[in-house]
Amino acid sequence: MKKLADRRPTFFVFSVLFVFALASLYYEKPSKRAVIHNILEIIPLEDKKTLTCFFHQLMFQESFAFILLGRKPMGTAVYNQFIPNYLDNDINRSLKNGWATWQKWAHLFPHPKFIFRTIGDPEEDRFIKIVLINKKTLARLFDEYSEIYEPITGHPYSPSTLIHQLNTNENPIEESFAGHHELIGLAHGYGLHNSHLFQKRHEKMQELQSQHRWVTREDLAADLEIVEPKMRLLEDHSFSQIRLPIFAIDPDSQETHALIETYHAERQMIEATYQEGDFLEITLDKLISTD
Repeated sequence: MKKLADRRPTFFVFSVLFVFALASLYYEKPSKRAVIHNILEIIPLEDKKTLTCFFHQLMFQESFAFILLGRKPMGTAVYNQFIPNYLDNDINRSLKNGWATWQKWAHLFPHPKFIFRTIGDPEEDRFIKIVLINKKTLARLFDEYSEIYEPITGHPYSPSTLIHQLNTNENPIEESFAGHHELIGLAHGYGLHNSHLFQKRHEKMQELQSQHRWVTREDLAADLEIVEPKMRLLEDHSFSQIRLPIFAIDPDSQETHALIETYHAERQMIEATYQEGDFLEITLDKLISTD
């Protein structure tokens, strides 16, 4: 009897802890995915279909998934808002209608880690850019390359200033990066070497155009290949529905090979993530993440 009595306090403590554990599980706050599911329940079905097409185009075809889930700092997608309906293709319609629908419901999905906005005047500009930026990834990148950023832009690098400009300025990419393709390419995850070569080619093209005003850009591009290092577009021959970021590369550089390996590895991770459930719920869950 004494032994049994001695065990009672221990048993009581264990029982109380077990009850508290069950209670905590029962009263645990719903997961973000469950919250998103509940929010999506109040959005009309037609709008949910539009949002699904919109984000599918951005994440998979415009490579925004590498920003949302990988280490790509930023990306842009473009649509023509004035194109007549009979010429409107599926991609343009998906982006144009999708952004308009997103604007109706964006207040339900705060996304403090990301800048997700458009650039362009909806009343005047034909082409509108949709921009997604991972604030922390971009700031960390230019922390590393501040010695390049400052001479090009002409002002000291400040992560808070850069993020503020990109979030609020009317022409943030041109203003924040001084319209310089070396900085713009870096920000888009194209690598320093590739971005530097692209800027050199851009400057050479401008020089050739000033010398030969009536020559077509195609002829100038052919001349450029003779005098400048060759660059080509990164090709993606896989059957994955998730398109690799496509940009101009030096095919022989170690940087290019390292970037391609990174993007391939990230694509495998992205594919695995999207196999876990509903596409739109997963995308919005990652977009509103605060981790």
